[in-house]
Amino acid sequence: MITGYITRNKLIREYVLIARDPGATDADKRDARNFILLLLGAGDEFTDQTGERNVRTEEAIREKSVALGRDHPAVVRMRVELAHQRLIEDVLEGAVQ
Repeated sequence: MITGYITRNKLIREYVLIARDPGATDADKRDARNFILLLLGAGDEFTDQTGERNVRTEEAIREKSVALGRDHPAVVRMRVELAHQRLIEDVLEGAVQ
C-alpha cells in the first residue's frame, strides 16, 4: 500500500508488484504493465480493461495544446503542474540538494 506523497517510482514499484502477483488476473497484470510503460515514457496511451483511455501527462498536454492552443490557461496549468510534480519528485528522491 502506498502512503505519503506518491512519486512516479513508488507507482512503478506498486505496479510491478501487481504485474508479478500470481493471484492477479491477466487483465490486471496487463494494465499494470501498460501503466509502467506510461510512467516510464515508453508508451503514450492505452485503453484499460474498463475501457478507460489512459495517456501520458505529456501526451495529454500535447492534445490539449492542439485543441485549445498553447497559451490557453488550462494548458499552461497542466504544464506548471507537471513541472511542479517533477520538482517534488526530485526533492523527495534526493536529486536536488
